[in-house]
Amino acid sequence: MAQAYSLHLGLNYVDPTHYVTSAGQGWNGELYGCENDARDLAALARQQGFAQSEIALTQEVTADFVDSSLRRFADLMKPDDLFLLTYSGHGGQLTDFNDDEAQDEKDGLDETWCLYDRQMSDDELYMLWAHFPLGSRLLVLSDSCHSGSVVKNSFYGTSTTDNRTAEGKRYRFMPRSTRVGTNQKNKEQYEANDKKVTAEAEEQGRVKACVRLISGCQSDQLSQDLDDNGLFTMQLKNVWADGQFQGPYSKFVQAIKRRMPEEQQPNHMTVGARNAAYGRQRPFTV
Repeated sequence: MAQAYSLHLGLNYVDPTHYVTSAGQGWNGELYGCENDARDLAALARQQGFAQSEIALTQEVTADFVDSSLRRFADLMKPDDLFLLTYSGHGGQLTDFNDDEAQDEKDGLDETWCLYDRQMSDDELYMLWAHFPLGSRLLVLSDSCHSGSVVKNSFYGTSTTDNRTAEGKRYRFMPRSTRVGTNQKNKEQYEANDKKVTAEAEEQGRVKACVRLISGCQSDQLSQDLDDNGLFTMQLKNVWADGQFQGPYSKFVQAIKRRMPEEQQPNHMTVGARNAAYGRQRPFTV
């Protein structure tokens, strides 16, 4: 009988000793709704009868924690099991040291989740997916900017220096000045980590699980942060309606999109092994 597990990550700020502007000033990237996203989605998982659901908030969400947690869950998983991973926080971008983004002339950068102590790239995540067994199902909900393909690929060329607009809207992205400053300050660390990830990815081989991403926005869009939740997470909860939603993943995403503004349209994609039966299931089906 299939089992389901989940891990929910929510960061309302990051470590300003690692994240700095191009002028060398610390940046904590304060957000409001991310920790609530993690709590609310963990409650959804528990209501669905998941065997195990864990929450990690802000300072707990380090790169080592995420890496070790995903490996631990991968060891628990069996064919047909479901693993739900949710992330709410800033999205960032890193220099593509291994040239895997070179084929996309609009890009040339790796996309990242801004964890508390450093960024975790899409390459790292992809490498970790390869630890999950053949036939297992992964569902990734990423309420962050640049998240349209954070399971692999994208670029948003913003020149904004703050993550607020003139209208006061708050978005979950790392401003250009912070991206440049952080990546320059920590270049050696990120380059060494990328080499390590590339070597392990080659050793692990292809992704055997079916990894489904539902993101807060498209690759060239931004995800809005509200006081209580992210806009995407709020509308996902509204569509789910405490379990009243009926239908497959495609209809679930379309229903969320209809509630979202044109400038923030969720993305839905899969990587890894094909699994047609998974796509036909009602979301969060154990």
